[in-house]
Amino acid sequence: MMKMEYFILDVLQGRLTLDDNSVRLIQAPPQYNNIPALTVDNSVGSRVLNSNKRNITVNNRRVEAIETEYEADLRLDIWALTEKQRQSLIEQVITCFYQALSDHYQYCTSYMDETCQCIVEGPEYATDKRAVKKQCPDPYHYPYENLWTKYHIDQKTFTISSPYNLDELGETEPILRSRFDISFNYKDYYFIGGKISDTIINQTEDTADG
Repeated sequence: MMKMEYFILDVLQGRLTLDDNSVRLIQAPPQYNNIPALTVDNSVGSRVLNSNKRNITVNNRRVEAIETEYEADLRLDIWALTEKQRQSLIEQVITCFYQALSDHYQYCTSYMDETCQCIVEGPEYATDKRAVKKQCPDPYHYPYENLWTKYHIDQKTFTISSPYNLDELGETEPILRSRFDISFNYKDYYFIGGKISDTIINQTEDTADG
């Protein structure tokens, strides 16, 4: 599974349900008895937009790296057996992406097991404007990190289409299928010295080395 697929997995996995049962995101088109389910198709792949050598800061340490920006295109498919299942999953998927785009606290990497690992929410945050919007009350004080930062995605480039149907009605058991087209730009880093970046890049300097 590639970085762009892991991003989609982090947005959706464990957040989709039907009749109190979890609906999973899987890699291959499902067998009939495993529907409802969701799949991600990255066969279009990513294309390189640019690549530059830069000085960056990782964990307060300056290092030299090659920064490569990619444009990714993916297809997210919903597989369902009834129209009710399909519409419910469409609504849930859209809600998840809207929450990620609006920096909902559940999409901070410090939020695990339904709690923030950094703070215990108290009465002092009850009327906080950010808390009302389900956001971290102080992202500059606490170690807040959203999925866009985690995967080095340029949030301004993210687009998701309206769902369109690709139903397989000719089958013995009709299958309902709806697709979202998703695209975004993301960056990856190769540290000079041979190590591929698995860590968060905290800051990218504006100057580039020749």
